[in-house]
Amino acid sequence: MWGGLKAYDGDTPISNSATMDIWHTPYGGPEQAIDAGYEIVNVDSGYNYIIPTMKDYVDSRLLYNEWEPNKWEAASLPYGHPKLKGGKFAFWNDVSHASGVSMDDSHVRMLPAVQVISEKTWTGTRVDKDFGQFELRASEIGDAPNADLSRKLQVDNPKGKVIEYRFENNYTDNSGNGFEGTGNNVTYAGGKFGQGIQFGGGNSYVQTPLRSLGFGWTVSMWINPDAGNPSNAVLMESPEGQLKLTQGTTGKLGFSKENYNSVFNYQG
Repeated sequence: MWGGLKAYDGDTPISNSATMDIWHTPYGGPEQAIDAGYEIVNVDSGYNYIIPTMKDYVDSRLLYNEWEPNKWEAASLPYGHPKLKGGKFAFWNDVSHASGVSMDDSHVRMLPAVQVISEKTWTGTRVDKDFGQFELRASEIGDAPNADLSRKLQVDNPKGKVIEYRFENNYTDNSGNGFEGTGNNVTYAGGKFGQGIQFGGGNSYVQTPLRSLGFGWTVSMWINPDAGNPSNAVLMESPEGQLKLTQGTTGKLGFSKENYNSVFNYQG
């Protein structure tokens, strides 16, 4: 149910005790909806909309410093108005499939909005407001308990290195983090520098103790592909996606996540 003066369920008008989202004041502002008998929620399209590939993030600094649930870009209500029930943000996913925006991509966009709008709807403007301190608290809190969708990992080394396998001492993790691997159908062979490994084809892999890493990671490896590797040969994978030596029949490096396939302009 969106901003305007009337809302219908099929052909039947909804009772005036219903709650209405006010998102675009030219279509119907907060006072008009209240006068028509509605309770309202602020989901202003200027402040609180996310449209992937067009407007990817809410402006957390602006919301923290200036926005309140009683404030729209072109209207405002008195603080504590009994018909105003709060605020929220809208995430428009209608362009996501065509643009390759996965649920992980969506989560990265939504988390800052959840944090700043939660802060403003729970506490309003703090007397001691400090956006820098808010950002620090939000970073420390991260995802909700037992919902680690960001899959962030803090490591105790100055370069932020998570795993390093040199294959000189089995699958020891030389990063110092203790993420030793295990091999299946893998043999040792001469590498680019020192010792490397050779995969045996089919069900052949090195497994790490980690499920996935969130956005922001990089990977470096030396590979020497055999001739005739099949399409979609996998270099790395997790339940969230695959990094491929060859993406489909393109012959180029690529990655897949959910049902989206992407290609790098690089051929191994």
